[in-house]
Amino acid sequence: MRTPIQSLSGGAELPAVNVLAATAPDLGDVAYVKLPNVLAAFPVSPSTWYALIRHGVAPEPVKLGSGSFWRTSEVRAFLARDPAEISEALRAVRNARKAGQRGATA
Repeated sequence: MRTPIQSLSGGAELPAVNVLAATAPDLGDVAYVKLPNVLAAFPVSPSTWYALIRHGVAPEPVKLGSGSFWRTSEVRAFLARDPAEISEALRAVRNARKAGQRGATA
């Protein structure tokens, strides 16, 4: 059985297309996203993301009403940073957590 896409294309194979990207309006750099969207692009736990913010590496949220949002332009700039710099920040977060755990049990 042919899918509607195959019917439209005459049965030819079509390249994979990100449907969301193809149908979403161009929001440019003025859009705001919530934490789940940020974490979908940079998969870490919410606590790690907030630790990166405290370390001055990740962009800070903007409060709109009672919610926290991130500017897409700032998230894109963060994702475009040097991976070695982000890895170093993640190591610093991990080390700070370990030091805090040792301090709590000592």
